Amino acid sequence: MTERSNRASSTSVLVFIVSIIVMFIISAYFIYSGYNSFMEGRSDAYYQMLIGIISMASVVYVIMQYRGRSTKYKVKEPKVFTKIEHEECGYSTVRDFIKGDYVFKTADECPKCNAPMIITRIYPEAKEDKKSSPLQWLSP
Repeated sequence: MTERSNRASSTSVLVFIVSIIVMFIISAYFIYSGYNSFMEGRSDAYYQMLIGIISMASVVYVIMQYRGRSTKYKVKEPKVFTKIEHEECGYSTVRDFIKGDYVFKTADECPKCNAPMIITRIYPEAKEDKKSSPLQWLSP
């Protein structure tokens, strides 16, 4: 993953945690306020207790849903290869992708004729399934 996506992911987790804490504090306040109203004999005590209990149940539900989804959707990054060719002598080789590679970039020297080779293709590793497609690694 890139640094930007890691930062975005950690920011969203931080926002999630802060919102859960705020919701928990609000629900605890309503439960406490309902208890005090009940002790004073006021008629709105049941409504405040109900709001607090529903809010607390919502917090628990959201936490349980988040835990289940965080492990369900993992991004599997495919292995990426770079094909380097020298058109004059016909030599070609495949190596692992290196950050900064792009098509038509001048790469290593040809071992046959010592002339510079060019990157001609960058592609992900193919799946071994019978029903595989070139973009299958994108699907969940």
